Amino acid sequence: ELYRLRPQACALPGFYLAISAGGVIGGLFVVFAAPLLFATYAEYRFGLLVCCLLALVAGRPHTARRLPAWGWAVSAIAAGVLVAWFERIGLRAIAVERSFYGALAVREQRHAGDQVRFRELRHGGTRHGLQLQDERTRRMPTAYYGTSSGVGRILAPAAERGRRIGVIGLGVGTLATYASPLDTVRFYELDPGVERLARAWFTYLADCRGSVEMVSGDARIRLATEVDQAFDVLVVDAFSSDAIPMHLLTVEAFALYRRHLAPGGVLCVHVSNRHLDLVPVVRGGARALRWDCAAVVDDGDAEDWWLHQSVWMLLIEDRRQFTDPALRELFPPLSATALPVNPWTDDRASLLSALR
Repeated sequence: ELYRLRPQACALPGFYLAISAGGVIGGLFVVFAAPLLFATYAEYRFGLLVCCLLALVAGRPHTARRLPAWGWAVSAIAAGVLVAWFERIGLRAIAVERSFYGALAVREQRHAGDQVRFRELRHGGTRHGLQLQDERTRRMPTAYYGTSSGVGRILAPAAERGRRIGVIGLGVGTLATYASPLDTVRFYELDPGVERLARAWFTYLADCRGSVEMVSGDARIRLATEVDQAFDVLVVDAFSSDAIPMHLLTVEAFALYRRHLAPGGVLCVHVSNRHLDLVPVVRGGARALRWDCAAVVDDGDAEDWWLHQSVWMLLIEDRRQFTDPALRELFPPLSATALPVNPWTDDRASLLSALR
């Protein structure tokens, strides 16, 4: 269509300059203006409607010329109403926030089976955490972090002394529920909107029995500039929607995590994903650093609907450092279906190697 509409050769520079300027203006609008004007991706839906309308007009130019002004007005109003409707249903959210990193929504509802009220935080199509709203159950770990999950098996046992627990990725702060009065939980969160919603609409951080520390910014960059934190447990759970932060899963990143672990410290990596099998990726990184590594698959509980199926990788320098035999038994050879791959590095990492 652009080729058909091209002007004479003498006017081509201005023609292509106008096209380029339109792209620049659109990009600036999406990056800077849209997050301030819309709480969700309303401009995407509106743009899609406009494109469909323009496609109809381009296909029938004579019909478009005969369309009266009121017809165009009705079309514009219908498009606006449709966008507003999508905005309102916006997952029927009680709170929404949008930033450079994406659109977040807090939704409150009742479970269809037992009418238990709960809140959840969603980023795109991914649930980042949920909390039961009853006073008796609001401190229970939920979603991917139950006591039978990989991270739950590490954090649930009571410790004789205070632990330092590092968590990359805040979510709604669910892991704070495992802290004892002597523990310190240090969260690293890239998106300030996640922290604001977690504090405003969920109580895991406020109910934490231990101390809570919050660090804003990219976790790997912050860890690289910090003194050794001597974490007893370091949890990597920083996936946004289905996007994979590849720089957090490279051999160099694992070496950085090891520097911040205390002797006998455990690294827990959340690898649940619908499209990618990240178990071999983490296993390759563990082999490169000569760590013991285990995959813990938790199928959840049909009765406890608030617990989700999860896959966690547990890494430790030597499994014999576990005093609990049950934890040592988690480290048999991995299934033959989890074929090893070349570990990801900062110079070479490919999602194709992890596709299911």
